[in-house]
Amino acid sequence: MKKPIYLLALFILLTVSIQPILAEENTTNATETKIKLEDLIDVKNKELQKIKEEMQAAKKNLDDTVTERKGLQTELHHIDKNIKTMELGIRAAQTEGQKLGLEIQSLSSEIKNINKMIDSKLKTLPEILRAYHEKSEINPLFVLLQKGTISEAFAEVESLNSIQAQLTTTINESRDLKNELEEKQDNVSAKRGEIELKKQDIAAKKAITKEEEERKQILLAETKNRESLYQKNYDDLAKKAMEFEAEIERTESALRKNIDLSKLPAPQSGLLQNPAPGAKLTQGYGRTNFAVKSYKSQWHNGVDLGDPIGTPLYAAEAGKIIATGNTDKYCPGQAYGKYVVIKHGNNLTTLYSHLSQYIVKDGQEVKRGELIGYIGKTGWATGPHVHFTIYASNTYETTRSKSCGSLPVGGDINPLDYISL
Repeated sequence: MKKPIYLLALFILLTVSIQPILAEENTTNATETKIKLEDLIDVKNKELQKIKEEMQAAKKNLDDTVTERKGLQTELHHIDKNIKTMELGIRAAQTEGQKLGLEIQSLSSEIKNINKMIDSKLKTLPEILRAYHEKSEINPLFVLLQKGTISEAFAEVESLNSIQAQLTTTINESRDLKNELEEKQDNVSAKRGEIELKKQDIAAKKAITKEEEERKQILLAETKNRESLYQKNYDDLAKKAMEFEAEIERTESALRKNIDLSKLPAPQSGLLQNPAPGAKLTQGYGRTNFAVKSYKSQWHNGVDLGDPIGTPLYAAEAGKIIATGNTDKYCPGQAYGKYVVIKHGNNLTTLYSHLSQYIVKDGQEVKRGELIGYIGKTGWATGPHVHFTIYASNTYETTRSKSCGSLPVGGDINPLDYISL
């Protein structure tokens, strides 16, 4: 009995003491790689922080959506500022993508190391199981009768308990490693998804930048860089925009009478997500000072949330995209510009307009908080913002206006009853 017990003790000793040394040798390179990756990630974090500070400075200088008329040079300056904002956004997305790539490399190194540790545990497990099986078949009473000493019988029991403890430890450690492995693999998948979103963001911002550059060239060509021509064009657009606004208000005034409050959710702050978190409220709902002074109807059918061009815009609630469009194709600079309409399951329908880009399609189902587009200055807008309107779903319809083609209309409700700013 002594020789097998001695050999088993030697095996356990080798398993416990030598294996960690081997693991340490195997993880030396991995540790060095991890340190290098962490240093690179730190560099990217500092780059990103600097870019974000520049973006925040640009946001502080953002003009309110509700402003007096601007001159040609002011408008050209704003376009240049929009382009700079887009370039900062592209740099930020690129840097975030690079940082995510480095984090994936770091996680992949950790996953490789965990796999080695699991493999090591699994290799020792059969031997421990065999030893446990052999020891568990030995009857301590038989040992006592055979050897005549209680100490040897207790030694056999202690040996079995030791092997059982090692077996339990090995199984628990293997299970914990497996859970850690799955968590890191999920993290890698999530970061890969984020990288795809960054690529989409970069593509959208490049498209917005191109449109701003084209808008600048069109503006210069139309005005020949002359203030008088710009003011004449501006006045013509303002007149047409007011005609559009009056026509829409006549339609929506009638539709508001069809609102059935009993079918609508009770007002509750946060029932809908703010579509532009962090944006500034630049005009409220209803008879605002600006609406009374500037609109024939003296009514503003939503709220304006101002943020730089290219700021992400999110669905206020889960629902179905029931309309997308661009009124600038039919009446440039006069109406909603690029817009998205979402019908929700709570009898509310939301409109998001003046977008620089939208990335959803008619019929598409979206989740609450899902990216649907980017804030812009399309249509009739004195500054970059999203015009956000809530309709009672039973009143919503798409109508063909006299002044600007097909347009979304409905009985509007105060958005501030449902969103939290």
